[in-house]
Amino acid sequence: MLKTAASTLILTLFGASSSTTAFAAEWRFEPKFGVSERYTDNIALQASGQQASFVTEVIPGFSLLRRSAGMDLSVDYGLHGTLYSHDPGQNTKSNQLASQLYARVLGENLVISSSATINQHNINEVGKVGVGSYNLTNNRTEIRSFTIGPSWQNRFGEYAQFNIKGQVRTSESDNNATFSTSHNTNLLVKLTSGTEFNKTPWGISYRLQRDDSTSKVRISSLVANAGYQIAPKTRLVASVGQDENDQSSAGFDKIKGNNWSLGLTWNPSQRSRFEASAGRRYGNTSYALNLTNRSAKTFWTLRYAENVTDSVSQLSAQAAYDTYRCNLSTVRVPAGSAPPDSSCVLDTYASLVPASSITNGFYVEKAWSGALSLLLNEHTFTATLNQGRSEELTLGTNGSRYTLGGIWDLRLSPRMLSTVNFSTTQVTSSVASSDNWTMSWALTRRLSNKATGTIEVHHFEGNNSDSGTEVYKENSASAWLNMSF
Repeated sequence: MLKTAASTLILTLFGASSSTTAFAAEWRFEPKFGVSERYTDNIALQASGQQASFVTEVIPGFSLLRRSAGMDLSVDYGLHGTLYSHDPGQNTKSNQLASQLYARVLGENLVISSSATINQHNINEVGKVGVGSYNLTNNRTEIRSFTIGPSWQNRFGEYAQFNIKGQVRTSESDNNATFSTSHNTNLLVKLTSGTEFNKTPWGISYRLQRDDSTSKVRISSLVANAGYQIAPKTRLVASVGQDENDQSSAGFDKIKGNNWSLGLTWNPSQRSRFEASAGRRYGNTSYALNLTNRSAKTFWTLRYAENVTDSVSQLSAQAAYDTYRCNLSTVRVPAGSAPPDSSCVLDTYASLVPASSITNGFYVEKAWSGALSLLLNEHTFTATLNQGRSEELTLGTNGSRYTLGGIWDLRLSPRMLSTVNFSTTQVTSSVASSDNWTMSWALTRRLSNKATGTIEVHHFEGNNSDSGTEVYKENSASAWLNMSF
């Protein structure tokens, strides 16, 4: 495990070192250390015969950062040790890694990007999931992923722009029974219009997804689009294309054939955007929606999208919401959205909205996601909603998930923040289901510029098909200290 983590990290750093010859003196290195003590009255989430325990979590780690004209690099690593008072034989260690590299080889024309991640994931979301990785549920595994690929772009004056992007991705876990090593190749080629065609924009794109593991799946799509400006800030848009794959199963037959869509885009200001379309794709009527609006005190967004994803993409897409820290307050937006404000900083440890299970395969994903944030003096209110449905194309199995969450941040002083967090999640698959909810309160104080302390209490309730109608509950209290040097 540690050997694989080190290898993944070395690959990222090697890519960084090979992209420039003068970066060594520009490293920004920051050691970090986190420690917590927790009491829980139900460490294994049992409906009966609950076992209490004190849990000590220790996370030494570091961050590396570099920003320059030739390269952007960030690495955040931690070694997570968990110690149990009721049974030291359960003590574990795991890795946490989030790294990204963006190297400009020929300015913005030729760019090489890569990323490496190591995280703990639930094996099956219809099983026992708990609140954190400290719960002893036998339902978690470590996922290690690495991606790398070049991209090239070239402008033809004000008439057109050409982009081509390739990517190789690999992912593996400690639980080969459900998720074996996966290798994937992706290619995206686009030709889009330039500023000369502002009133009549057009484009054509080709996308290829290939699974180089045992399943050997090849999926491609070719789509052409065009628009017509009917008002200064309004356009009609249309697309037509074709989807292909090399599989013969009934599930993959659903994503073959022609596709088309008609829609409208409206941009009344730089802070507001409306996009909607309807058509036919993947054998059914298909829709897309993207609404975003920002003001000095509010931010809201709503999205609906339909896509074909593979197992590796599904894992990386689990962060349905990007979590930003805006002057200590928490604001969540659907993944990939613009920051709520220019002063907001992306939180590396964003909350995840998990897939129904971790298995190798290809999926048709149809998902809603929405967020609403209100910033009112010392108060920040954020509500999030995620509802999605997926179909595994080889086996034809279905899964769905529904998550509703809310956060209330209250700034008690320039250095102290009170946070109330609520979330409920319902997950179903073809053979099982689960229903969980949790509520927590945390008090965070900035002790210095490089130290933060947090105390937290939470209550959790859940049930799933394995436990029948019995509900398992957990009450927990913890204290955290996070420092950097």
